[in-house]
Amino acid sequence: MGQVLSSRPDLIPVDLTSELAKLQNSVPCFGFDQVTHIIASEFGKPHTEVFSQIDETPFASA
Repeated sequence: MGQVLSSRPDLIPVDLTSELAKLQNSVPCFGFDQVTHIIASEFGKPHTEVFSQIDETPFASA
């Protein structure tokens, strides 16, 4: 969402769009174990119960 809003200065102030633009190329990568931890903490159950399948290899980052 931040990446989308960073390209919309017509919707939010320019100072916010420039901060959100940092999300386009300044986000550090992290491992799949952290992904599963985030999913479990947000949904309150393991990723295997939330998604029918999940690919451990990312095809992009955001």
